[in-house]
Amino acid sequence: MKMIKTFTDKYGPWALITGGASGIGLEFARLLVSLKRHAEAEQQYQRVLEADGENPAALVGLAKLHSWRANYPAALELYDRVLARQPDHYDASVGKAFTLVWMRQRPEARAL
Repeated sequence: MKMIKTFTDKYGPWALITGGASGIGLEFARLLVSLKRHAEAEQQYQRVLEADGENPAALVGLAKLHSWRANYPAALELYDRVLARQPDHYDASVGKAFTLVWMRQRPEARAL
């Protein structure tokens, strides 16, 4: 019997997520990010935002992707959108703090 080692081995290179604003769909989007499937996760977060432009989980998820790509201004704008509505949002607060630290550690980001 062949041992399945990865998500891609089992399901292939494609993923379809429905209802990604909460519950299992959102968790699946987070799983895609953890598996380095950033393009698919970004598309899912964008679909969620088309339905609900201020969905905090999608905004934070998209902000994290921007931070990892060193697109710090875009990440900060998304974190600020969440914090404007929910000033005590933990993930947005921590994400923004880490993004600011990363900006200071990367010389090319200091000009931003």
